[in-house]
Amino acid sequence: MLVPLCEARGSLGPIGRLIVLAPPHPALGIGALRVLRVDRAEAQGGPTVIVSYEGYERLP
Repeated sequence: MLVPLCEARGSLGPIGRLIVLAPPHPALGIGALRVLRVDRAEAQGGPTVIVSYEGYERLP
């Protein structure tokens, strides 16, 4: 895992849900979105993909 989302999209096909994990405080994502986890496809659509940025910068 930890593959950039733009590279993983080709092998994943259509994505059913995309979930972005973020800190519990206001922050800007820094770097690329990276794939953390892929759950199997639901009956209606593609897989659920959980991603996170490489880093976060806290906002005031």
